[in-house]
Amino acid sequence: MKQVGYDPDMIVSADIDETPHKSERPDDLALRLAISKAEVVAKQFPNDIIIAADTVAYCRRKVMNKPEDAAEAAEFLKILSGRRNRTYTGICIRRGDKIMSRVCCTIVKFKRLSEEEASEFVASKAWEGKAGGYAINGRGATFIEYINGSDSNVAGLPLHIVNNMLRSLGFKPKL
Repeated sequence: MKQVGYDPDMIVSADIDETPHKSERPDDLALRLAISKAEVVAKQFPNDIIIAADTVAYCRRKVMNKPEDAAEAAEFLKILSGRRNRTYTGICIRRGDKIMSRVCCTIVKFKRLSEEEASEFVASKAWEGKAGGYAINGRGATFIEYINGSDSNVAGLPLHIVNNMLRSLGFKPKL
């Protein structure tokens, strides 16, 4: 947010259940989680502007949230290797009773990974806390052949959408 002129007062983690519902589409999941996070934080800070987001990676009909362990991270890399995946980020901005929400989708093409590359990446623990087990603003960047859509979406927050939403509420970035 700071890189585009916004300076949040604080960052608050919302502890919610991120388990997908049966037959829930990945875009719906990302949006539901963002809205749920905003609701939780708004209870603590009812008069503040709340920006909440959640990112979900999706490939081969599998939702890939944050890997729980190294084995799941390795499984995700195997699925992603040589394939395109979709990264969905749900965004929810709340100010009092005013609620705005959107979903952003970006297509990411992974190169075919060697066993050595995958093993080194898993050992680095760069997958921890990352939807799909990777991030483009870290070691995972070396695996990306191309991105179709918002690169900041894959990094966790589609800044162009958030900026447009904030501007529609009357907020502008600092000069």
